[in-house]
Amino acid sequence: MVIDQLKIVFSHFDDSTELVSYKELASGHINDTYLIETLNKEKYVLQRINHGVFKDVPGLINNKVSVQRYESQILKGVCRLI
Repeated sequence: MVIDQLKIVFSHFDDSTELVSYKELASGHINDTYLIETLNKEKYVLQRINHGVFKDVPGLINNKVSVQRYESQILKGVCRLI
């Protein structure tokens, strides 16, 4: 059952609350994306990456983190867009 799998995955990210409901966000065609709500009414998005499409998942995540760090530096004024 999907909710049981989502509960297991979510528990690895936040063990201070519990997933109580989810909604599949069907706008994507590559990954499986879910909006989840917790016992304390917080909402999160969980996404399962399609390993058939993205062969180098660690590289994909590393790229995402690098872009996010760069954007953060731009917002802080540490560097600028060129």
